[in-house]
Amino acid sequence: MLNRRACIIGAILTFLGIKYTFAHNTFKFTEGLGAPVHGYVDRGDPAAVDFDQDDLTLDGNWHDLDLSAIVPFGAKAVNLHMDVSDTHRGHGLELRKNGNVNEAVHLVCLAPINNSDSHCISVIACDRSRRLEYRVVTSADSAIITVNGWWM
Repeated sequence: MLNRRACIIGAILTFLGIKYTFAHNTFKFTEGLGAPVHGYVDRGDPAAVDFDQDDLTLDGNWHDLDLSAIVPFGAKAVNLHMDVSDTHRGHGLELRKNGNVNEAVHLVCLAPINNSDSHCISVIACDRSRRLEYRVVTSADSAIITVNGWWM
């Protein structure tokens, strides 16, 4: 049996056009405010790059990249735009899921020729803490990473 508070909350949600179900004294949102998001979430038009060479360590070793300030909890993967400029062909920026150690399973954005730029868009899985691992070689002149969106 519905109590008075549940009836009032239900009326407000209905008035706001928010779809819900109510069972066992618990509201479950099925659409609108509070509903779980599934699929791709476009971040929109970021005002600036999220990470540049001042934020990244350019030493050729793997480091953590924390996206939790941008990507919400529950995200399964992220869509990244990467730019790298390098003086050596075949060097650049590499990404992998946090905790992965298999060198065969990682994304690369490498300079195609000496003294060139490379622009890459990639999708990479993230862990529950929304961290990735990256590696940038010491010869890189610049490296930029921007989050375009994510999958829930």
